[in-house]
Amino acid sequence: MSSDSLSFLTWGALSVLAWTIYGAIWRLYLSPLAAFPGPKIVALTSWVEFYHDVVKKGTYMWEIEKMHQKYGPIVRVSPYELHCIDPDFYNVIYASLPQKRDKYEKFTKSPDCNNATGFTVEHAHHRMRRDALAPFFSKRNTLGLEDSIKACVDQLCANIARAHAAQEPFNLTLGSIATTMDVLTSYSFGQPFGLLADEALATQWRDTVFHIMRALPIVRAFPLLVRLVDLLPPIISKWITPDLSILMGWKQRIRKQTEDVLAYRGIYSDPDRKATTVIEALRDSDKLPPKEKTLQRLSEEGAILLIAGSETPAKVNAVLWYHLLANPTRLQRLRTELASIYPDPKHPLPSVTELEKLPYLNACILEGLRLQSGVSGRSHRLAPTSLSYGNWTIPARTPLSSISVFQHYNPVRFPDPQAFLPERWLLEDGSGIRMDLKRSLVAFGAGTRYCLGTSLAYAELYLMAAALATRVDMELFETTVDDVKIMLDWTIPQPKPDTQGVRVKVRAVHMQ
Repeated sequence: MSSDSLSFLTWGALSVLAWTIYGAIWRLYLSPLAAFPGPKIVALTSWVEFYHDVVKKGTYMWEIEKMHQKYGPIVRVSPYELHCIDPDFYNVIYASLPQKRDKYEKFTKSPDCNNATGFTVEHAHHRMRRDALAPFFSKRNTLGLEDSIKACVDQLCANIARAHAAQEPFNLTLGSIATTMDVLTSYSFGQPFGLLADEALATQWRDTVFHIMRALPIVRAFPLLVRLVDLLPPIISKWITPDLSILMGWKQRIRKQTEDVLAYRGIYSDPDRKATTVIEALRDSDKLPPKEKTLQRLSEEGAILLIAGSETPAKVNAVLWYHLLANPTRLQRLRTELASIYPDPKHPLPSVTELEKLPYLNACILEGLRLQSGVSGRSHRLAPTSLSYGNWTIPARTPLSSISVFQHYNPVRFPDPQAFLPERWLLEDGSGIRMDLKRSLVAFGAGTRYCLGTSLAYAELYLMAAALATRVDMELFETTVDDVKIMLDWTIPQPKPDTQGVRVKVRAVHMQ
């Protein structure tokens, strides 16, 4: 090698070294966030987060909790972002209109939904997309599709009855996922994907979502991986990145459904067909320009609707039923309340409007939502102007978050937070819900990006709880609290990695 080449390499290496040293000095001492408390190693590099979320499989959330215990309510959790655990500051971070909040672009990198409404970075762009979706997820529209939800819940009960007849245990987590997924695919595409009729398909979808969530920290660190998987032959991508390749198979199915909607094929071929699904409504919306109606964007919108809309209510239902079965006295109280409006489980289920008036049913569902917590991943907001917190001034456009799990397990707001206590939500006379406490529930988010599917999720939870409490008698089967307790953060809270879900033995069926 010539002396000129050696000289070039030497100068190159020295330049990289100098830039690295400068970057370290800037992050530790010159950054606008340098004065905020937190470990120096976290201020220096994002690889600490990578280690805990990838190598140690979703544990960085608990490291953040330790930081708060040591440094106080606001801490620096990466070179570029802050986290605040104070519940009184939550609604400042997740402000409502007319305030504006952008998302943190790094955390919108995902293998399935970069173009979906929920992952839209800029505030105004998000409002345009949200306004097009909102009418379809209104409470009025949800109640209009109640019969479709009831049909799926009826099929769930029929599956449980078959397990009873066969004297086999029933996986209630899997059954709940199948139910909410069939509701969502009917809602989005006009026909269910058939998970309730095919346990293998339901298992595959459950595992797909699991793989998506597990892959997110890797994708954030190496965003080009998704493109790599798309470009490689399936047999090679499956070998290199099995988590992402499984996802791609489902994405193709969702893309095909969306393609049929856009091309008016199959059940969508009638030109006079009244739009009855989410994707058709977006296709025909006058609130979206043509560039917002491409196959790529709408298929990604469909994918995130299915994941977000099926996973949370299904997991909440499973968590709720673990605790009800582990607390027979509370289950009996729920059954007594339901009998006041639904004495004969052989009849069709009551309406959501009737069920939502029952205080103890509401209390049980709220407690299930609190324990499951919705989304556990950091959901950042960037304010256009600086914010004040105590003696701190948070610079404009600083990524700032507050993890929902910490809000829901705050022992000041929720004494004995690990315990299942539906009574905590009730007024002293038991006649209604404590609205002051309900305002502390953030399982569906808050502010300008509050979950659009809240009404649908509640409808599913009301109907599943009412059906299971009145139509079947169950007992837990080889299931402990570790099968529902939050242990890992893979954006959606996860229990122990080897859990098989909430499994039950069916003792009796009351709907024949």
